[in-house]
Amino acid sequence: MNQQLYRRFDEPVNRVNTECIKWDNRKNFGNADALPMWVADMDFRTADGIVDALTARVAHGVFGYCQDSERDRAAVVNWIKTRHHTDVSPEWVLYSPGVVDSMYHILRGLYREGARVVIQPPVYGPFRAMIEKAKMVCVENPLLHDETGWHMDYANLEDCLRAGADAIMICSPHNPVGRVWTKAELETLVSLCKTYHTRIICDEIHADFELAGAAHTPILSVPGAEDAVMMISATKTFNLAALRHSTILCADEAARKAIAASLNDAMAETNLFGRLATRAAYETGAQWLDALLCYLSESRDLLEDGLSRIPGLKPAHVEGTYLMWVDARELGMDSAKLNRFFIDECGVIPNDGAAFGEQGRGFVRLNFAMTHANLREALRRIGEAVEKR
Repeated sequence: MNQQLYRRFDEPVNRVNTECIKWDNRKNFGNADALPMWVADMDFRTADGIVDALTARVAHGVFGYCQDSERDRAAVVNWIKTRHHTDVSPEWVLYSPGVVDSMYHILRGLYREGARVVIQPPVYGPFRAMIEKAKMVCVENPLLHDETGWHMDYANLEDCLRAGADAIMICSPHNPVGRVWTKAELETLVSLCKTYHTRIICDEIHADFELAGAAHTPILSVPGAEDAVMMISATKTFNLAALRHSTILCADEAARKAIAASLNDAMAETNLFGRLATRAAYETGAQWLDALLCYLSESRDLLEDGLSRIPGLKPAHVEGTYLMWVDARELGMDSAKLNRFFIDECGVIPNDGAAFGEQGRGFVRLNFAMTHANLREALRRIGEAVEKR
């Protein structure tokens, strides 16, 4: 691990007055001095190779219509092979402006209105939103929670599939609970879906965030999942969200053509700079990511340990993502009051757990992709506020 790169994550970057939704939107939450720990956006400068690639392209000075290249596809294929030990083909690659856009166009391309799609809440809110936008039926298979953590409910899932489900949309690693599903868990999922002819649509935008102790398994590496559709994006890994670019991987040629047709109908073209940044990230960003994962693993441990010492708060152990799911139900507040407590009394802006489904009421999600100094300050604020209650 490159120590020089690691130390850079401790260097504060002033994001105020940079059109940054995370920092410049604080007054709209009612506390302009709060530490923002909500939207999944990191407070770190991206890898130098990405900045260099974009700077060189800007110097060219012409920004007309563009197209992707074989080099772009090779970068995706090589990254998945190198980082996740999975072989994919360049022909499987489609591009869209973002993973949420991808969700919609995969559904719209493959299914008719009224199709039944399973989700596993608490889960990223756009899962439900895109299913409903596509005029399809959202079927819930809530995750199970016990003293060992969060798990898929296979028995209930089988009931959902048996009743008729065209697809299941899963989050891997799971946002917000932070699980990195094991290969065995995914094999069980694939076996069930194969039995009931249900396609898996897998959001793997956090795939590269393998924190210490975890290893991600791409859905397309699981035997029997050949018809699955996988969504990834360098924008999460390398903090490039504003550049709007993501990748869909689909081995099924007929399905791939149907998804492409939906993308083309909507003229869902990608961004030149997003494409170039993604290529540069996958070609040059491995050392930066290795250093980031070491830093975030320490951040995870710091936050988990600190929150565990505060009465009434029970953090989930995060295996993947940089988002901690915190059970605050023992504080005895409804979700709205809990959210205001964090903002007004703690001086920390969380995500309201209710945004991830009814199962998230009484929880908050905290983004720990910040300097360790800011993370310690957040813990101090939360601890003092809870003690004063």
